[in-house]
Amino acid sequence: MQENNPNTQIFQESKTKLIECQTSHSLTSCFQCPQVLECPIREEYVKNAYSYLNKGEEGEFEF
Repeated sequence: MQENNPNTQIFQESKTKLIECQTSHSLTSCFQCPQVLECPIREEYVKNAYSYLNKGEEGEFEF
């Protein structure tokens, strides 16, 4: 991904939060957690990952 993407830091921070949550619950995936569908940390991560991939614009994103 491009270094100048303004969403990079936001994405990295939400990814770190997600990994810390998984680690604190001894999980390797959110899908192992009973709260997966209601989890605000995962919701924030998914939203920020999408924004990161589409460079903050509406519509499709590049891989």
